[in-house]
Amino acid sequence: INIFSHLYIFISRNRRSTSIHVVAPSKPTIVDEKIYSVCQKIIQEIEQYFKMKVDAVEIDYLYQYVVSSRLQKPFSSGKLPFSQRVLDVTHYYFSRMCMDNREIETTDPDFVDLASHISPLLRRLDNRVQIKNSLLSQILLTYPNLVKELTTISKEVSLVFGFASLSLDEIGFLVLYFARFQEKRARPLKTVVMCTSGVGTSELLRARLEKQFSELDIIDVVAYHQLDELINLYPDLDFIVTTVALQEPASVPFVLVSAFLTEGDKQRLQAKIQEINYE
Repeated sequence: INIFSHLYIFISRNRRSTSIHVVAPSKPTIVDEKIYSVCQKIIQEIEQYFKMKVDAVEIDYLYQYVVSSRLQKPFSSGKLPFSQRVLDVTHYYFSRMCMDNREIETTDPDFVDLASHISPLLRRLDNRVQIKNSLLSQILLTYPNLVKELTTISKEVSLVFGFASLSLDEIGFLVLYFARFQEKRARPLKTVVMCTSGVGTSELLRARLEKQFSELDIIDVVAYHQLDELINLYPDLDFIVTTVALQEPASVPFVLVSAFLTEGDKQRLQAKIQEINYE
């Protein structure tokens, strides 16, 4: 999506005969002649196809974009291939999302990954290019808390850095990044499976949960009558998956499922896991 957005902006600008009203970048240090040659070829073919003359500086812009993408090794030259603006915005998102109790390093692969997305995102905002997120409906369903949090932070970003407001489609893409980052960092939830008797169907449910939810560390299977003992037995318990309705309020988060773990059960489980991990 990012490389197509870059080319779309470039073609749209040139078809409108709109030059770039910024100081042209210094000639980039060519660390990969093959990539630079491919960039030259791309610009030449665009010129031929659209029958328009393109400034040679566009080759340099395209080359700098490609070598700064996550498809390349970003530190081969010993320097981050991102503008200060991109670094600042990326830092802002990480600091506000409170990913860890530490300042994320610019050399962290997660930082580079997000910066590689932020860079073309800012170009889209600068050029008023809107893109469609075909996964948006599923993102809204799966990560409602992340959507809410990143919507708030993105409004702050627009105010702090003077950008146009991000569309929900753009926020949806950011959600996917932070969902992945957080899932990488999240420890498995200490989970108890609870059924009427604690045997039979509960073991079947346990097997299905262990197969399909790596986020859960199932530490025991218990009967409903043991509910009051759970906190004493497992003071660090995070989650209960139960086939028996529990009385509210429960001291530990829980989800009511069937012993056969239907698709609806799986969706509710995933949503609750996301809520616990990211609250």
